[in-house]
Amino acid sequence: MIKSITELIAAIQGDLSNWKSGTKPWFRGESGKEPPLCPKIANHNEHEENHLLQSFRRQAGGLANVPLRQDADMWLFLAQHYGVPTRLLDWTEGALHALYFAINRSNSNPRVYQNTGSSAIRARSIVGLWPPALLLLRPHALLEPIPKTQRPPAQVTSRRSARDL
Repeated sequence: MIKSITELIAAIQGDLSNWKSGTKPWFRGESGKEPPLCPKIANHNEHEENHLLQSFRRQAGGLANVPLRQDADMWLFLAQHYGVPTRLLDWTEGALHALYFAINRSNSNPRVYQNTGSSAIRARSIVGLWPPALLLLRPHALLEPIPKTQRPPAQVTSRRSARDL
């Protein structure tokens, strides 16, 4: 359990001493009771992802430097940046940035994830309310639909028609 920034930095430095990869580690901060490493689109059904992205594209006309229509990945990045639920998760090379996102809302369960240079991610409990765990990451699996049994309960939302946009 990490109780201070100094302890977090020391733990990361210990991990980096065994770092075999030529790349920098990535970090992600989360808190709350949501399933770990679960994208926001998991709260919606599989048909809503396209609807949300297309609605965003229609409304993004006023933004500078919008991606080309065929660049779906760039549209997903832009939509994620503006808060649209997508299949993407935000990661950073800055451990302290991840720490900020883990603790900035004063939610229970703050944690920072760090990739380990292989196919695993190390989770560090910041306050001790959530036990640290080693979670496997298969990046290609993030592109697969989330099975209904792993989704949180669906929330009722209203749909706006095209004329409301």
